[in-house]
Amino acid sequence: MVLFSKVVSGGVDSILDFSIRKGSVAGIVTSREIESEVIARLLLGFIAPLDGAVSVNGIQPSLINDKELSDFRRRVGVIYRDGGFISNLNVWENLTLQLSYDGTAKKAEIVERGMKSLETVGYNGSLYVLPNRLSIFERRQIAFARALLMQPALMVFQSTLEGLSLSEQGQLSSLAQAYHGQGGGRTSLFLTSYQESLRGIQVDLIYNPGGAT
Repeated sequence: MVLFSKVVSGGVDSILDFSIRKGSVAGIVTSREIESEVIARLLLGFIAPLDGAVSVNGIQPSLINDKELSDFRRRVGVIYRDGGFISNLNVWENLTLQLSYDGTAKKAEIVERGMKSLETVGYNGSLYVLPNRLSIFERRQIAFARALLMQPALMVFQSTLEGLSLSEQGQLSSLAQAYHGQGGGRTSLFLTSYQESLRGIQVDLIYNPGGAT
């Protein structure tokens, strides 16, 4: 479960007070993009709330040590608006960095799993270009593929469906719903400043400063 209990944070205009049940799909509608970014950073423990508490399955990411935080982040997949890549690493290096760092998979397994994840998201471009050569849709495809490699219990979509063509939006939306539908108590959280981008997504909760609907 994701819980924001009376959270106050810089960059967010209102108090954030909501809970998301494990296994559900939720949409958080923010007043502007910076608020979506702040919520994602709060969830991952990159920043701490000024007041209140943020927890995921009982863990407060801002209060745990570095090793615990690293382990925690492996269980959270984030599709950032711009992809969230290291700029001087190519597509393949960005895709497989975490899996390689973990050291639990051999090279052949990394290659197999990496290629399968790219196939799943429909990316067929070069593996050796830098992120700044990619379209925004391609960046989000690869970010999705990277998350798939870790099979996270919580998937966070930060403005993932915004600024795309209808076909691109539909492709990513289908991928998100297919991953969620695989079960295992997976939770999906969509952060967006444009509620209309959630059309076609079957959500259990939509939260905005005015409350839940």
